Amino acid sequence: MAKIDQRGQIVPPKQAINDFFKGYFDFTGYTTRAGYLWVALISTVFLFVLFFGMIVSMMEAINSFGRYGYYYSDFGILRFLFSLILLVGLFLLIPFIAIQVRRLRDSGFTNRGIVAIYLYVLSVFPFAIILSILTALANVVPALFGIVLVVFLFAYYFSWIILGGLYFAGLVYPTNGFVIDIDNPVLNFFFRRTNEPEKEKVVYVYKSVEVENEEKTVATEKSTSEQTDVEEAVQEIKEIKEVEEVHEEMETSIVEPSEKELSNEDVE
Repeated sequence: MAKIDQRGQIVPPKQAINDFFKGYFDFTGYTTRAGYLWVALISTVFLFVLFFGMIVSMMEAINSFGRYGYYYSDFGILRFLFSLILLVGLFLLIPFIAIQVRRLRDSGFTNRGIVAIYLYVLSVFPFAIILSILTALANVVPALFGIVLVVFLFAYYFSWIILGGLYFAGLVYPTNGFVIDIDNPVLNFFFRRTNEPEKEKVVYVYKSVEVENEEKTVATEKSTSEQTDVEEAVQEIKEIKEVEEVHEEMETSIVEPSEKELSNEDVE
């Protein structure tokens, strides 16, 4: 399974579609706004064409039944298009969830925030059960459970508006658009902070600064190495001079006694 990381890239439609299918099960990567919107636009147009064909076939089938008392061959086309839309929808369900998770992470959502949003989406099933129970109790004791039912519906739908708005904004915001620099436990639960390791520099923004810093580092290292080479050469010259001085002293100490001995022999 390939890991998709589109940060710092200009994503054309072809790359967006390729990454969409390459990252079929990738829930850990990053998809930019362009990479997501191209896929959403192309898939929407494709499904709209199928849906429009299904509607036209359905209208023709109903019209033929009204005129002739039986379904014309368009009904077979209708069943085919409905089955095709169902199969395509099931096939694209997992990669669509994966690309949305990557898009939310790229815009600045934390992993736990993304999980919380999707768990809240799944809460619609227990919500239906609780709603049916409260409705039944409200019919028995309307004075009490009627108020509870109204408060419960208001709180649930209001939270859906808030989280739904955040979810939609996360899909269309640019890279790191939701990254914050605020120390708040609620906000930090959903959004990354600027000092977290997941927020990496975008290459095309910091490229010139990084190149300049690298050049300065190379120049500093070069000057330091040259200075070190000069110091080593000076030290070697000093050592050579010291060795030469030692040799001269030794030669002097050897020559002087021999001259004294010669003078003594002459005196004798």
